[in-house]
Amino acid sequence: MGKKKNKIAAVSVPDLFGKGITNVYLLVMFGLFPVFYPGSLIGIHTVKKEFFTISAGVYLCLMLIPFLCKASFVFKGKERKKIDRSDIFAGLFLIAALVSTGIALNQTEAVYGNSTVQTGLIVMLLCIGSYFFVKNFAVWDKGLIWANLLASSFIYLCGIFIACRTDILNMQKDIIDAQKAMFVSPLGNINFNVAYISLVLPAAAVMFLLCKEVFTKRVLAAYLFVGFMDLFCLRVDSAIVMILVVFLFLIYFSFEQETWFLRCLSVIGLFFAANIAVFILSVLLKDHMYPFNSLGALFVRTETVVLEFIFLCIFFVMQKKGNFTKERLWKGQKMYKITMFVLLGLFVVFVLALNFAFSERVEGTLLSNLVLNDAMGSGRGYVWIRTGGRFLDLPFLNQLFGCGLGCFYDFINPWYDDMVAKFGAVFYDPHNDFLQVLVTTGIVGVVGFFGMILHTMAAALKKRKNQEMFLAVFILLAAYLAQGLINSYTIFSTPILFILLGLANSSMGNTD
Repeated sequence: MGKKKNKIAAVSVPDLFGKGITNVYLLVMFGLFPVFYPGSLIGIHTVKKEFFTISAGVYLCLMLIPFLCKASFVFKGKERKKIDRSDIFAGLFLIAALVSTGIALNQTEAVYGNSTVQTGLIVMLLCIGSYFFVKNFAVWDKGLIWANLLASSFIYLCGIFIACRTDILNMQKDIIDAQKAMFVSPLGNINFNVAYISLVLPAAAVMFLLCKEVFTKRVLAAYLFVGFMDLFCLRVDSAIVMILVVFLFLIYFSFEQETWFLRCLSVIGLFFAANIAVFILSVLLKDHMYPFNSLGALFVRTETVVLEFIFLCIFFVMQKKGNFTKERLWKGQKMYKITMFVLLGLFVVFVLALNFAFSERVEGTLLSNLVLNDAMGSGRGYVWIRTGGRFLDLPFLNQLFGCGLGCFYDFINPWYDDMVAKFGAVFYDPHNDFLQVLVTTGIVGVVGFFGMILHTMAAALKKRKNQEMFLAVFILLAAYLAQGLINSYTIFSTPILFILLGLANSSMGNTD
């Protein structure tokens, strides 16, 4: 009996101490990290890096005790440890990060990161360490959900108020007028906000589909409405691309149950209502609101708003009178899938035709954003073309393992004078997740980084049949990849991404 008690006491060290510390760490990262700022947005990159470095550093040090205890149980055969593919991919990314530092273009920036991106080796080691410990010790609970909802709601409200040129917290006090439209919350500029939102808002949309409590459903409805308003107020194309991908998958899966389908109509209705609200604000405030451009300008046109209002009326009638049997929903899902594949194929053909035959004819129009040239995507085409070209000229070892984390500025430096002449600024990142990972950690890093994400998505898709909430994991990671086509990873979102990957794999492992 005594031996059994001792064994239980020993096992309780990693289970209780480790899980307790991990839950505190998750509360800090979900509830405090996004909203923390020192009273001004000047130097916010450095502030976030220091916050994460201290928080993650303390967490990893404290976790050594439960980790060593758990490792001893595995070593003695008292506990089995399963190494899945996500761990292998994380290990590959870790190897790429370490090797890339050894062959980096700039050793200092490879280790510490540059002043803008801040994702050097130290940050990535803390991210990977957080992933492994969270994966082994995390327990998802309602407290984390509420902390996440409150923190992200604060981010949304900041974005909405600042879009209306109202800085109620005086965050922009030291920012020059020309930059105030870009820096909208404690997460820095609008692109960084989109990357963060892609990791939180899609999960809430799935929760709205699944929740059974009336109060929770109402809270989520209000949360989604404010979040959608912020997406429009950010005035950036990546926000629209991201949310369209969310709806693409959300609609498809909603056909599986009548309740889901009806609630999906409600989510789309909230999206339309949020856009109408932003349109009304733009009319009432007129010149007191930052101007919309590109896709954002399309959504605040009167014709678009009228069309959305018509759809809202149709959705209302469908929810009141619709009779959606399983057979009708199954046929609808099948038709939807075929339609999406056909439209995707037509879109690919259309983009290819624009690039190879009609690029000059669409110059100066909205369609020019689909033509790969220097002007594409506010200059993104310029950096994409040169990034891809120079990568192919790198030595083979650098192609395998990259040029060092935080070294993109040094990588693109040969075009420094040209960038300053054309854009009045220098690119510190390629505004594309794939290119960022490829240049900094090479082909091995790409396999590791995106392997973690894609494997987690595949596992979530498989496990959702028994645990419906895993659908949120799939959709939010799809949203993150979508916005990553136009943005690069930064200190504002990368730690959250790795923690979510660890949390998702932990939850899916517990269902085996």
